[in-house]
Amino acid sequence: MTHQGVIASRRTAIGLVIFCALILWAILPVFMEGPDWILVLTVNSSTNDNCPAGSACFTLELRNRGLWPISIEITELQFYPSLTGPGLTVEWVGPSPEKSLLLMPFAGNTYTFSLGLLGGLGGPGRIYAIMRADVVVLYVSRHVVVHSGER
Repeated sequence: MTHQGVIASRRTAIGLVIFCALILWAILPVFMEGPDWILVLTVNSSTNDNCPAGSACFTLELRNRGLWPISIEITELQFYPSLTGPGLTVEWVGPSPEKSLLLMPFAGNTYTFSLGLLGGLGGPGRIYAIMRADVVVLYVSRHVVVHSGER
């Protein structure tokens, strides 16, 4: 076999491998039970300097740890402080999460919110969030419920 023939067969093999990987990437979302294992929702204490006086600030992060872009239509976002229970007033410090989000692979969006504190009381040590959303991974649509941790 000539040098040209070896190069042509290597290019063909590389092209075939890339083609198979793309087909696998495009087909895998169909077999996913639910995209909630790709989405990560976390809430942590914030060190934001814009936190209003008499408030405790927290950072909400929504992260895509999958290989596909994800379109998210948030239907409900609930917060539960560890000490006071549901029914909490949340004030966003800066932009709040849009109803429609697009998360690229291995990327995330971060938002800061504050809680008003009663005089003499400290802020809750931990806040939990539950997000209900309609999620589209490539062309597969699902309804998911994502928790930021155990309550």
